[in-house]
Amino acid sequence: MSAPETPLSRARSEFSRQARAMAAAPAFRDDRAIEPFVRLLGPPAAGPVLDLACGPGIVAAALGRAGHAVIGIDAALAMLERARAQCDPLQGARAGFAAAAAERLPFASGAFAGAVTRLALHHLPEPSLALVELRRLLARAAPLVVGDIVCSPEPAEAELHNALETLRDPSHQRFLSEVELVELLETAGFAVESCEGFAQQRSFADWAAIVADARKLEPLEVVMRTLAQTGVRAGIDLRSANGSVEFSLAFRFVRAFPC
Repeated sequence: MSAPETPLSRARSEFSRQARAMAAAPAFRDDRAIEPFVRLLGPPAAGPVLDLACGPGIVAAALGRAGHAVIGIDAALAMLERARAQCDPLQGARAGFAAAAAERLPFASGAFAGAVTRLALHHLPEPSLALVELRRLLARAAPLVVGDIVCSPEPAEAELHNALETLRDPSHQRFLSEVELVELLETAGFAVESCEGFAQQRSFADWAAIVADARKLEPLEVVMRTLAQTGVRAGIDLRSANGSVEFSLAFRFVRAFPC
């Protein structure tokens, strides 16, 4: 009898399957979704930087090129394989990778001179636990940079946006609004210094290609096209143009410090 599925096992399964497509996806290689981590983290410090839920290592590689020593953590072994391949050929990229759950990390308190996490919190059933763990691991005055997609502050729009994302990727838990994200960080023991972002334009085709499951994506496209044609925006400016379903995702990058 197989073990019951958990959010962690579901995420491992989905991201093992998505690893190749995610590593190559233009949306994940968009410099606007990478540069803020390097800039907001600041110059390299004496200690290593933690990349929590590092995925295919795109941000870790950028931090390595900037001179940081990076330790990347992810729950999916396939992602870690991609991350190692991403970083190994890069001259000056100093990175190591290990498998672990975000809520229980095998490092001493205060071991890191900084931390980043990209597009991870919305996959965690209790993101506050991961943030408390990051708070424990950061040295005094060490920066944390969180980058994630945020949803509309309007509850009905946020609910629909999250439902559409879950239909695409069952490992999704919930996007937070910008206000919720800041409050979550503050509750976990961080002082938020800044919050910035950009709007990333996406098509259904490139968004769907990452999960590559035609059986569920074809009906989802019909649903999203119908919503767009009837004027439902779902908080993401959902629209249909020339037969293509398009929308806009709001990225936010929050710089915070343990307090």
